[in-house]
Amino acid sequence: MVSWYKNVKVYVLCSLVCVAACSAVLSPFEKSDNDRSPALRGGTGATGTLIITFPVGAATVLPPEASPEDLRFDLTLTPDDPDQEELEALDLSVSEISLPGIPPGTWNISLRGYFPDDTEVETFGASGEVNIIAGQIVTWTADLQAARTEDGEGSVEIELSWDPPGLITGYHNDAGVPTPSLQRLRPGQTPDEPIHIPTANIDFDSGAGTLRYHQTGPDSLLESGFYRIVIPLQRNGIPVATYRDIIHIYDGRRSEKTLDITGRIGLPPSAPEDLQATQGAFDPDEGWAVHLSWTRTANTALGYRIYRKEAGADEFATALPGAGSLPSNSSLYTDRVPPDSSWHYRVVAYNTYGESQGAETPEPFEAGGVFTVTYLGGDGSSGAPPGPVYLMADADPHEILQPQALRGPGLTGHEGSGITQRFLGWLEGDDEYQPGDSLTITGDITLTAQWTNDNEVIGKIGPAGGLVFFDTDDDSDPMHESNRTSNLVGWRYLEISLEQIAPLPWLRSGIETGDLENLEYMEEIGQASGLGRHNTTAVIAAQGGTGDYAALEARNYAGGGFSDWFLPSEEELAILDAKIFQNEDLRNRAGIQDSSWFWHSNLRHDGAAARYFYTGSGFITDPPLTDLLPSRVIRGFAGPEETYIVFYDPGLADENWGMSLYTSTNHPPRFHSQGEPVTIPHVVPLPDSSSFLGWQEVGTDSPMALIEWDGEGDPPTFTMPGRDVFLQGQWVANLVISSETLDTIFGTGTIVYYDLIDADGYAHQGSGWGSGQTSEDFDGWYGDGNVQLLQKDGETLQAKEGDRPQFEPGALTGLAPGKEWRILLTSWSEREETTSYGDAALSDPFMLSEGAPLILNTSDFVDTWWISD
Repeated sequence: MVSWYKNVKVYVLCSLVCVAACSAVLSPFEKSDNDRSPALRGGTGATGTLIITFPVGAATVLPPEASPEDLRFDLTLTPDDPDQEELEALDLSVSEISLPGIPPGTWNISLRGYFPDDTEVETFGASGEVNIIAGQIVTWTADLQAARTEDGEGSVEIELSWDPPGLITGYHNDAGVPTPSLQRLRPGQTPDEPIHIPTANIDFDSGAGTLRYHQTGPDSLLESGFYRIVIPLQRNGIPVATYRDIIHIYDGRRSEKTLDITGRIGLPPSAPEDLQATQGAFDPDEGWAVHLSWTRTANTALGYRIYRKEAGADEFATALPGAGSLPSNSSLYTDRVPPDSSWHYRVVAYNTYGESQGAETPEPFEAGGVFTVTYLGGDGSSGAPPGPVYLMADADPHEILQPQALRGPGLTGHEGSGITQRFLGWLEGDDEYQPGDSLTITGDITLTAQWTNDNEVIGKIGPAGGLVFFDTDDDSDPMHESNRTSNLVGWRYLEISLEQIAPLPWLRSGIETGDLENLEYMEEIGQASGLGRHNTTAVIAAQGGTGDYAALEARNYAGGGFSDWFLPSEEELAILDAKIFQNEDLRNRAGIQDSSWFWHSNLRHDGAAARYFYTGSGFITDPPLTDLLPSRVIRGFAGPEETYIVFYDPGLADENWGMSLYTSTNHPPRFHSQGEPVTIPHVVPLPDSSSFLGWQEVGTDSPMALIEWDGEGDPPTFTMPGRDVFLQGQWVANLVISSETLDTIFGTGTIVYYDLIDADGYAHQGSGWGSGQTSEDFDGWYGDGNVQLLQKDGETLQAKEGDRPQFEPGALTGLAPGKEWRILLTSWSEREETTSYGDAALSDPFMLSEGAPLILNTSDFVDTWWISD
């Protein structure tokens, strides 16, 4: 037999042990009787290392007065290979076991534990088999088993406590049978069957909150060894905790344990609150709906249960079907009860430890009798009338319903238009009712829809449920002459929505009126009937697709299932006034208040975009575009192929010119169908400039490619898409001064010359332009060092001698963008002494931007007469 050195280490944790490998190689040797410590020896390198761990709960094998650090271990390794020697290590501590240097092969392990004080108690042992591999670490877990003498016996005493005492009310099962059990664990064998612990061995005191399990007396001792103890605990018949433990019974000893288990006991949730029951709708097959609501309890609830009992019953029965396990986030439930019945309700929260206290309805729910209101569509109607209404007898009056999806008969002569007769009201006997009327019901009642029966289109119902107010094909209509464009724009009829758009500004927040100058065309042509849809599109393109303003809200409206509504033009609004607003019956059916403002979609020359409608006289002023006014949207339908408009925006920076939609305001608008070739108009009032690149579509996610054009020759053509088209002029970054501006400053026909001045370096403090005072000394001002001349590339200083270049009306190219400039214009070319008198103009500082020209007008210059020294 060979022994190990004492510094061989075994890393042991009596709960869960993690062991690191030891790098040293140790030699076994035989120890003398007086030396139990192994000594170091060298190794061959072809050995392995054994690490021993102990499972969780190893400490339960110890007597109460002992700890793992008190123990010592003896270890024997017996090889399967007969040529190998048996290995032994003695007197190992819990912190000093490690077995390196073991030859490869299969080894049988015998581990023996004992107390170093030579006590007679044999504590535990473990055995097993392990395969050692050269150069590797092998871990073996010692499955500790209790050792005992042949006839050893011991006792046990466990005392459990809790506070408050009411947390535990018993330890019996539902049948009243004691459920605590004791199970003997046999080392290396199948455990014994669990047996009930006799009641005599348990002292339960519910008032004190204690339970004591004990084995005492010569006839009640237990054989020494391991035992599993299970004591289920209950509260009002519901399991709320279970005490589980493994304890070691020692020869001649009593194993004791005292434990406060308050924190291990499960609690039911707190009670919900404020249970309310309200009446719901009646169903002929299921009865009255009772809507229950409550305030949820704390989040310890697994769910809720609802109980009910009929008035007069002694107690609540089982939970309602379907309401025995409502989710934990529930706070609403609908029950069904028969007519002429009365009920109390209770809701409780529950979890695995029981139910909470209940919340009950303060008063019983009274389900009364039933009256039925039946709606009929009347002769020739289409669509479904409102469903029958069931009312509780002696309840509040019934509010007469709208016809909803119910539609009247179609109009003769307008087949295929989708226009139907207008609803007039509900008839019951000789009594007629309007939607919204309040009617006291004393029994079952039937209401029948009444409809108009003439073939006049005005005031009838359009496909989207609005009131029809215009027909372009009605030549007898006195308003027909105002319709200059309607027969071209893709519709025959107009209808107005019966809903009003909430008050909004015409001008979006953050937009100035001057930002909308490209919409000035609407002053003359956009007001015409037929242009409301195109105006609305243009206003949205000018202001953007975000924010809160009337045109965008109109475009987003989807009443009646249609999304082609728009703000009316001024003339469309005038027709609407004449046909609907001034007719009291139709105005009331449209829900229009007398004396109301409404936005229209075009800007007048005075910047107004609203109209006031009234039946009496009075002085009216147009409100600002930022005021909050309501809108009524309209839509066109049942016409020829839908047409579209092309809008032109010059796209000039700092330019206050707005281009008309069309070549001339004296001609009708140009509408185009999808797929039609469209030619850019010949007459476009663009500045004389080579900076113009062409037209680019804007305002859409998929624009057409740039329509290139230099403004000369035949204009280009493009194919009309299925939408209104917004074309914006595209430019290079050049300076533009028109001949009209030069003629205004210098007089018609004057030849003009120029210098470019560095605005950043200009700091003339003398007379003239430097000080704000007129000076006659041009040469003195011009010769000042602070007036720095530049080449057009903005980099090289230009000498103040020679002739100035002549300025040709139109675009000056080659100026660097992103830099401040000034331009000096003179009526003479010499850079030396001036003539006796001469005219000159100096611009304000300006800066060019990439992709857009800058146009200087007369107001951008200060001009004066100068003389020489």
